[in-house]
Amino acid sequence: NGLTMLFKTESSVGKMQHELEHLQPQLEEAKAAAEVMIEAVQKQKVEANKVREVVKADETVANEKAAATNEIKKDCESDLAEAMPALNASLRALNTVTKRDIDEIRAFTNPPVVVKIVME
Repeated sequence: NGLTMLFKTESSVGKMQHELEHLQPQLEEAKAAAEVMIEAVQKQKVEANKVREVVKADETVANEKAAATNEIKKDCESDLAEAMPALNASLRALNTVTKRDIDEIRAFTNPPVVVKIVME
């Protein structure tokens, strides 16, 4: 019984060795394909790192421009806040002008200098 088992095992080992020898070319092909793929991935990784550096530089420039733009915006908002009361006062004053006031100014044959400046 033990001898039979030994022969079966030897036969199984022989079959497995034959299968292994038969599969060896496929294993070599798969190994070569994997190496090619690894090489391609390494190249893509190098290219991706280059792109990452360019994007990082662009991001830095964009952030600097955004900061400068925000400063300009703050200045504009400050200037606008300063000018708005004068504009609103001018609009209120303009609303008080009547047709009679305009006709009176038109009646001047030689209006004063101040009126000429305002009319321009």
